[in-house]
Amino acid sequence: MRISSIKRTAKDRLSGNWGKTILFLIVNAIVLGIINNVFEKPVNYYYFGKFILGRYESIPMGYTIVIYIVTTILTALIGYGLITYFIKLVRDEERSFSDLFYYFKSGQQFIRATLTTILVTVFTLLWLLLFIIPGIIKSLAYSQVGYILKDNPEMRPLDAITLSRRMMDGYKWKFFLLSLSFIGWLLVIIITLGLGLLYVAPYYTTTQAQFYEEVKAAYEENEETIF
Repeated sequence: MRISSIKRTAKDRLSGNWGKTILFLIVNAIVLGIINNVFEKPVNYYYFGKFILGRYESIPMGYTIVIYIVTTILTALIGYGLITYFIKLVRDEERSFSDLFYYFKSGQQFIRATLTTILVTVFTLLWLLLFIIPGIIKSLAYSQVGYILKDNPEMRPLDAITLSRRMMDGYKWKFFLLSLSFIGWLLVIIITLGLGLLYVAPYYTTTQAQFYEEVKAAYEENEETIF
């Protein structure tokens, strides 16, 4: 499994799909912006009569915690929807903008994705409390959870987390290097005042989905599959 091969395959998958994929990511960004403002701004206005607070102004801590938890969960579910779209892209399956809200279409899937988000967050934070490096390693180990949820709609959250950890055994460093290989594109994004994201974001996200495809294939060749 070569990084250059994964990235090349990702580019091939994007061929003829750049326009729609860029538009999908723009819609995703708008939705995330709405989520991050729809809860906070009304509370700001309620307490201070304005939507944007000053440097030394803040809403009560209780509201801050609730808003943070709600927005974190909703953002994660939208992220899982993003994964749904891109895994369909690399598999050349039918896809639509509604994939972004995949986990809002069913109560069962909403609850399953929410529980998974909570568990992954808690497990990662617990490891981070021990040491920074183990926390980072565990975040890499849990990185395939979103794809596993999509491929296994009946799988329990803990099982999805466990499977991600098993699949990433021996591939965490490869995934880290894959992500690191895009660091040079940051300069392009800066130079183009953010316009480079229109190229980098689809490329990066498709590459991650292709990585999952190859890790999954490798896992199924060497382990008894539970898919």
